[in-house]
Amino acid sequence: VLAVVCMSTVALAWDVQRMDRRINETNFVIEDFCSGTLIDKEKKLILTAAHCTQFNTSVKVDPVTKKQETTYRDMKVHQNWRNAYGTEMSRTYMTKIVRVDKTHDLAFLQIIDPEVKPVDFVPLATREPVRGEFAYHVGNPKMQEATLTRGIVSYVGRKVPFAPNPSMEYLQYDGAGSPGSSGGAILNDDGELIGVLVAGFETGLIFAVPVKYVAEQLATIK
Repeated sequence: VLAVVCMSTVALAWDVQRMDRRINETNFVIEDFCSGTLIDKEKKLILTAAHCTQFNTSVKVDPVTKKQETTYRDMKVHQNWRNAYGTEMSRTYMTKIVRVDKTHDLAFLQIIDPEVKPVDFVPLATREPVRGEFAYHVGNPKMQEATLTRGIVSYVGRKVPFAPNPSMEYLQYDGAGSPGSSGGAILNDDGELIGVLVAGFETGLIFAVPVKYVAEQLATIK
């Protein structure tokens, strides 16, 4: 029995350490008011909420054709964290907006600097979450950077009248969320992305866009 307990403790400690490193490498502050997550290290793509890009979006209407033309300005993202030696680390990058999906409140940013070589990313979950399973939110609530909270999946397929898309079915999560959390990742026990936080209250009533919509968009970005 002792041997089993020791092995379990070591495994748990290793998983926590791995999650800690992954958060440091993949969580981003988006323009000092939102959260984002690196989900593709080859394409250097950061996932966030579409409403987090609103101040970097301009819409012009052609006076003749009446067609709308949307243009996007580059966005600044940064990371601050404490490494294993207790040293405060910081990185700042410029990104371009490569995709905005307003229907599902998703946006994809790409790090511009060709010299940047990300070392980790958050993979997308390939299975649907189940109500009652543990889930984790990573984000920057009130700009408290790289904050991790744990809760459970409260409901799968919730329609939310006040959410960006009232007709869509959201993932409901009971963990904490605050201004600054928007665009942050909801992860499962394997550290995989199951949702993107887009709406909710600080009282543990949080709603996220399911990962299947992220996967649909990611598959079309070259």
